Amino acid sequence: MTNDRFSAPTVRYAPTVARIDPLLVDIGIGLTYLLTMLPGLAHSLLLAEGSQLRAAAVALAATFAAACALMFRRRTPIATLCVCVILLLVVKTLMYDFPDPLGLAIAGYAVAAHPTRRTAFITVPSSVIVIALIIVAGAPSTGDTRFVGELLILNLVVFAPACLLGLLISALSRRRQSAGLGGIRPSVG
Repeated sequence: MTNDRFSAPTVRYAPTVARIDPLLVDIGIGLTYLLTMLPGLAHSLLLAEGSQLRAAAVALAATFAAACALMFRRRTPIATLCVCVILLLVVKTLMYDFPDPLGLAIAGYAVAAHPTRRTAFITVPSSVIVIALIIVAGAPSTGDTRFVGELLILNLVVFAPACLLGLLISALSRRRQSAGLGGIRPSVG
């Protein structure tokens, strides 16, 4: 149809932003996490001797396994958080003194952003409590109360804002979907 002076003007919509495949985003997040943590672990591995060599190797293996778990953060966020808490907090941080709040923050964001709202509002506060309890319960194995306090602050200062960001993005996405504008949140399930 041509646009002459007696017809209605033609409405042109702005092109939509190209969407990246969620699987590629998940793989990218896992690899980015791995590449972020790898230099420090490789340095520790190269300089370690004796029992420190074993600790660095276990920390490296836990980091690789956590990166693999983070690639499933969108499909199974609660399981991803559980795996990351075990690998990164219990094994890597408490047993071998390699603090790693980044992986927990990514998993916390996923738990807040991707399940249903009710699940997120139950899981986020309980995961903060579980993380705090695990760090406090790990205190006898480290023996240093200052170290435990620093771990609590380090993990919760990174974990809590990531969870809040996930809740915010999830709420904004639900609001956009209810308004009929389409959301940025992928389908769950």
